[in-house]
Amino acid sequence: MNEQFLRTAMLLGEDAVEKLGQARVAVFGIGGVGSYAFEALVRSGVGTIHIFDSDTVAVSNLNRQLIALKSTLGKSKTEVALKRAADISDAVRVVEHNIFYSPETADDVDLTQFDCIIDAIDTVTCKTELICRAKESGVPIISVMGTANKLDPTKL
Repeated sequence: MNEQFLRTAMLLGEDAVEKLGQARVAVFGIGGVGSYAFEALVRSGVGTIHIFDSDTVAVSNLNRQLIALKSTLGKSKTEVALKRAADISDAVRVVEHNIFYSPETADDVDLTQFDCIIDAIDTVTCKTELICRAKESGVPIISVMGTANKLDPTKL
């Protein structure tokens, strides 16, 4: 057992830690929520994580995104997340996808390769496309419903 995950094993059991190590999870959107979800997956011992985002770190991200630091301004969010994961764990494999997931790019992504999907996309049309395709593929999806800059969920 990897010593890094001993506490997780104490909580969930060694079989669960082994299962996490074999898991393949996709995180769409590495921003305000996605960056925290991604890091939690890395720290939990998930074996392979695919990250999808085409954005770069901006000054306006500093107040809420885990990957946003003065030293990461202007850098690709996926590149920064990959480097951060490498500083946390040697057990995780991170695959970068520097794309903006949308109805136009959805055919480029095979969702069936994932055990679970985390949707942290801001754009409603892109979010609904991902949710529909995940359902069609039979892949469980956890969807963050904040959709950035919208405070009233009744207006979605």
